[in-house]
Amino acid sequence: MVTNTHTNHHDDTRVPSTSELFSIYGHHQRRIALRYLLDHECPVSLDELATFVVEHEAVCTDDRRCVSIELHHNHLPRLDCHGCIEYDIDTNTVERAFDDPTLKTAFERATGTFG
Repeated sequence: MVTNTHTNHHDDTRVPSTSELFSIYGHHQRRIALRYLLDHECPVSLDELATFVVEHEAVCTDDRRCVSIELHHNHLPRLDCHGCIEYDIDTNTVERAFDDPTLKTAFERATGTFG
């Protein structure tokens, strides 16, 4: 499958295509995590992020470990790969990478939030 991507010429980072952005923002845990990163001082720990996701998914706190594992092995690496975040797997810390206005605007449009 061919995807259209472009490079942000300010810092030479790859900006995901529209199709990729819909895929990235299509999962509720990724949207919750990204919203948290937009609204809080970074970096944040994986534990802090997992706790927030659990609270906003209205799942049993016993599921926190499962959410943490999903974030660590699936969602955070995927978001990192697409340039939405920076995830340090060694320290389990996450930072937003929304310096590119295209990513922030696409996220806000996809989630219906503007600010």
